[in-house]
Amino acid sequence: MRTIFASLALALSFAVAHAQTEEQRKYVFAALTDTVTTTLEGSGQLGGLSIQKHSTFEYMDLYLDTDELDLAKRQLSLRIRRRDYGNGTIEYGMQLKSEMAAVGDVRMEIDEDELGIQRIYSRGRVLRLEAVLEDLFLRFQEALKTGSADAITQQPEVQDSIEMLREWLAFKADSPIAPLQKLRHLKLPLAKRQSLRPQIIGRSLRSRSHVFIDRQHTDPDLAQFAASQRDSAGTPERLRGPRYVWTMEASFDRALFVNLLGPGVHEISEFEVENKYLPHAHGSPLLARFEDGLTSTLGAQVNLDSKYLQTMKALGRVTH
Repeated sequence: MRTIFASLALALSFAVAHAQTEEQRKYVFAALTDTVTTTLEGSGQLGGLSIQKHSTFEYMDLYLDTDELDLAKRQLSLRIRRRDYGNGTIEYGMQLKSEMAAVGDVRMEIDEDELGIQRIYSRGRVLRLEAVLEDLFLRFQEALKTGSADAITQQPEVQDSIEMLREWLAFKADSPIAPLQKLRHLKLPLAKRQSLRPQIIGRSLRSRSHVFIDRQHTDPDLAQFAASQRDSAGTPERLRGPRYVWTMEASFDRALFVNLLGPGVHEISEFEVENKYLPHAHGSPLLARFEDGLTSTLGAQVNLDSKYLQTMKALGRVTH
């Protein structure tokens, strides 16, 4: 009996550690004017809420789906991401995420960050998963520099990496890797999970910003807004103390994606905002207020689709 309870506790802790939801909104712009880019990539204020850039990252993404694009049809996206923090730190992770059906929806996120232990066994070779991914992403990075990103699929080394990743995904379809386990729980048949393969590859240059209330420089009705219940350790150091109220985290992305199964390139520029105020329900009006500033001042338009779904629609591979 003790063993059963211990197993249940372990499973529960695993689920809590790897699954989360988020309240976020995404926007696109009819024109990327100097005012838009200065506000979103530098500093500014909208609706009494201050924006301050704090870092710039480069992300490389490999989106996965079945041969019949079952994930896209189920309003899901599955990616492997390479994060370059610009200080010599590079991380890999896998994430399964749900699409937003309406503004204000909370999205499902299932993360797996322990990819370093994974190995690929292919044609007598034993390779680190991260080494295969690194080679693929660096080849794509070099193709971007030379202006030939759309020709990457013609490289035999790239095709070899894609095939090894396809074999690894088929082998790991029923493994404890959190996003793949979630697909199992969502009743995606094993045969479908075994057909997962790379579909598109892309790079995003991301400017990250804090969105917050500065009580000394805000609209009068926000100067006395209640402090967030988030503890100090979970708040950016720059925004600790009574003067500031951390409300949101934002990112401005410039991305380019390439179809790995045929011709096609798609570029995306979007702004994403995530509610960080606790309790979240009390932060939602601030998110709506910030959105009003984005739409009325900067001409933003709400966008619900993930980068994956946007790209697949632009490439004509899905129509919904």
